[in-house]
Amino acid sequence: MFGWFKDKSIRRLRLMLASIKSRDYSLHFNEQKLRGEELKLAQEINDVITELRDANRRIDAQYGYLEALLNKTKTFLIVVDDFGNVNWMNESAINGLCGFKVDRLADLAVLNDILPKELESLQVGQQKLVTMMLKGSLVEWCISMTRYNRQGVDVKLYSIDDVQSVLRQNEVEAQNKLVRVLTHEIMNSLSPIISLSDTLNQSFDEGNVDKEDVQMALQAIYRRSQGLLDFVESFRKVSRISQPQRAMVGLDVIISDLHQLFPSPTITFLIEDDTEMLYVDQSQIEHVLINLLKNAIEACEGVNEPKITLSTYANRPSNTFYIEISDNGQGISSEVAEQIFVPFFTTKNTGSGIGLSVCRQIINMHGGRISVESKEGEGAKFVVILPYTPPNM
Repeated sequence: MFGWFKDKSIRRLRLMLASIKSRDYSLHFNEQKLRGEELKLAQEINDVITELRDANRRIDAQYGYLEALLNKTKTFLIVVDDFGNVNWMNESAINGLCGFKVDRLADLAVLNDILPKELESLQVGQQKLVTMMLKGSLVEWCISMTRYNRQGVDVKLYSIDDVQSVLRQNEVEAQNKLVRVLTHEIMNSLSPIISLSDTLNQSFDEGNVDKEDVQMALQAIYRRSQGLLDFVESFRKVSRISQPQRAMVGLDVIISDLHQLFPSPTITFLIEDDTEMLYVDQSQIEHVLINLLKNAIEACEGVNEPKITLSTYANRPSNTFYIEISDNGQGISSEVAEQIFVPFFTTKNTGSGIGLSVCRQIINMHGGRISVESKEGEGAKFVVILPYTPPNM
């Protein structure tokens, strides 16, 4: 009798262990026909299975909640094992990259050969900014990687953030600033015009008209009206930039024109390969470079040994072409750097504040990017990134 009870108890324990091992928590022993120790053992096994089932449901609910949050985030998330197999991608990564879940990290090469290589080269905790062509457009991504243990297996979690989404938010803020600037400038011009007109009208009504006063008031109205007209004309230049008329242009032609315009010995041209061909609007690109070089020259005023450098190089793996203009001038504070491309923002007494805004629009219409790197008192570097198109396009 004892041996029979022992064998049956062992079988029940084995069933419980097998259930736990397979994560099947549907096991339940009927307690109605059991008595004594056999009943107690069945109850204890049922209690253990019930607790594990409830705990598993709580974990599943928490996992589902976390997965829902990760799917809603705009960051692309990819979980990869040490063999390069993709275990999981959030919805943002699936929709924002290929439109479907890839099986291996290397499969992302269909988007750009450089992408899986850049991801695989990351160290734990490292953040890296990469620029590449994706679906015909230039993108900038901030990529990073961390490791964690998932069910006893070490995996890598890659995150990819679209830098442009942040820039687009900044552009919205810039537009709001632009509205404030426009309102301020227009009100500053209209208020004295309205006031002077009202004063003149009262003088005529009262019959107390002084020719000299009328002449001075009319001159003041003319000056403010002319100032407002000039301001509107500046705004028209910003808002009516024509679409680029692109063609294959030799880099040597562009650089030769700049040499003629800026023969100063303080400007150094470092050209990696002047036989490069660019698919650009020559006039517009030269306008950008001339503007940047003029700004660099002005930034170096008062410097004992001014040094300005224009350098170019191609990054063929990412299909991008770089033009960098650096100087050892006064530099730009972080506060000014954040607003430097905002239309009509200027730190110059006689500046219109449209030069760099126009430059950004031109480069954006070419499918490229322009940015500034600077610290106050340590010079500045403007970086222009253009899509690189080989001569045999």
